[in-house]
Amino acid sequence: MLFLLLLLPMLRDTRGNTCDGVRIFIHDLPRFDPKYNHTNGWPHIPCWDLIRGFQADTSSCDGYTNNYLGKRQNTTTYERSMIWNTWMSSFGPIWYERIAQECRARTSETADFFLVPYPAAEFFMGHRWGNRHVMTMPRIIEYYQKVREYLLSTPEWRRCGGCDHILIIGRNSPDFYPPRDTSDFNFFHLGDPFWFNVTQVTSEVPLKYHPRIGNTHTYGVPYTSFLHVDTPEEAIAWAAYAEAHTRKYVTTLIAGRRPWRTRLFAACEASPDTCHIVECKNGCHDCCTYQQVAPTYLSSHFCLMPLGDQPTRRAYFDALQAACIPVLQASEPYERNYEWFTPTRHLKQIAITPDAFGHNCSLATNITCTLQRLNEMPSGAITQMRRRIINIIPSLGYARAGGHDAIQTFFHYLKKVRASDKNPPSPYRLNQTTATTRPKAKRRE
Repeated sequence: MLFLLLLLPMLRDTRGNTCDGVRIFIHDLPRFDPKYNHTNGWPHIPCWDLIRGFQADTSSCDGYTNNYLGKRQNTTTYERSMIWNTWMSSFGPIWYERIAQECRARTSETADFFLVPYPAAEFFMGHRWGNRHVMTMPRIIEYYQKVREYLLSTPEWRRCGGCDHILIIGRNSPDFYPPRDTSDFNFFHLGDPFWFNVTQVTSEVPLKYHPRIGNTHTYGVPYTSFLHVDTPEEAIAWAAYAEAHTRKYVTTLIAGRRPWRTRLFAACEASPDTCHIVECKNGCHDCCTYQQVAPTYLSSHFCLMPLGDQPTRRAYFDALQAACIPVLQASEPYERNYEWFTPTRHLKQIAITPDAFGHNCSLATNITCTLQRLNEMPSGAITQMRRRIINIIPSLGYARAGGHDAIQTFFHYLKKVRASDKNPPSPYRLNQTTATTRPKAKRRE
């Protein structure tokens, strides 16, 4: 267990410095609705106004309690006491709360970056599933224009067109792909050149060189999962627990049936001794509450990761938090999205990539062969991969009291990226905001 103890000094060194030393000034945006609490610069929209017509992961608004971490599982077992029912779309408010409480610059002169707390994800959800008497498109469009006008009036924005500003997009980027004709589309979308210089944070970045988006400063961060530690000692305790947990399943598949997963389900059903299935028949009612997901992944050596409804899946991070080795159907989406968290050069050390057993033995080509090879993997190789995963678990989650987690990891690398930007963007002008094409820019690989 020596490798676990080596984590402790690293985690302790980061306490009180939870954004890697970065200080962030939060813009006080115009109010959207007087009835909403508007602390820390952003409107706290009640959960029921967001998901009235949609059942969240906890089948209610419980996922928005405890500063958006959801309910903690208060049971007598250690395993369940560490599990939180956090909604996958709450990472935006989680970021806002952390920045406001622990990383905030009180004056713009002392700030390294500037946060634009525009609730893009909340407006998307509210208009689609929530209170449509409040979340009407005309009101959302009017507010969006007010936010842009406000930013353009500030010296901080005008200095370089938002090049040192941050926008947290609390959902996957495909939800904000622009339409083909944006000439009269006045709602937030990733193709809006107004945000071209801004650092945009999302759980899944746009497709590379999307024809209607171009090259944005968009970075992928981990989905919220079930683990939120409070102290370095608690992180070490969880790591030790995950390391020692009995793994009674060789592989596990937790997923709903989709047309592109038919062969995968068939292969698993034909190999019950190797592949354990938890089928999500009723969507989040079956598989989104972590009372079932976390214990199952903790009991498995390998976790099968087929393509999701989007290219990436939250289950990838659920598996890693449980020290279950992901078996990827495609590795490119994870390489493209999470380079700062699970670097491409290290991905093969923590996951089974499509080429691990050869081109003709992967989840995309020969599932039965893959299951057989997983069953035959030496225990020593499995233990090594699991220990590498355990070493990065803190940097993949969102710590309740800050620390060496995903937010600090993000700012650590963002500072390096911005410091290496030798050609800062030029200021953005108001008469350009209706442009449908983007200026050429250096592509970020």
